[in-house]
Amino acid sequence: MVILGIDPGSLKTGYGLIDVEGHVSQHMSHGVIHLKEFKQLADKLSCLYEKISHVILEFQPQHCAIEKVFYSKNAQSMLKLGEARSVSLLAAIHKGVAIYEYTPLEVKQAAVGIGNAPKEQVQRMIQVILKLSNPPFEDAADALAIAMCHAQTYKFKERIDRAC
Repeated sequence: MVILGIDPGSLKTGYGLIDVEGHVSQHMSHGVIHLKEFKQLADKLSCLYEKISHVILEFQPQHCAIEKVFYSKNAQSMLKLGEARSVSLLAAIHKGVAIYEYTPLEVKQAAVGIGNAPKEQVQRMIQVILKLSNPPFEDAADALAIAMCHAQTYKFKERIDRAC
């Protein structure tokens, strides 16, 4: 099962792909889509849609795991995050990829074991778990952590469904 993890953002969106067979997760790819260069919102969203669509076509994931929107004191930031998130979801939906959502707390607990872990700790754990030579950039590490969270959660839910 190939899982695409997405850490949406209006300036940078991280993505990470893992291949899960049984209890083993293997790193496939990761990266950051930079949107800072675009001044117009429509251009940012168009670029994001195209890049996520390209990643999906290249790696053919069966599942897409994405971070849920968290509440922020800054409404404008939350709106921009929601727009980037929606475009990422739309790209996955148009390509027929199943969507799963996780809170930042769930992701950090799955990756590190602590819901309030600092980003550096998430980066380091993802490096160790996926046997990467260097820690991935922050946004890509978060995306890989989201994919890993889904792999764990999905397997657990499958076992429960089989038991019932």
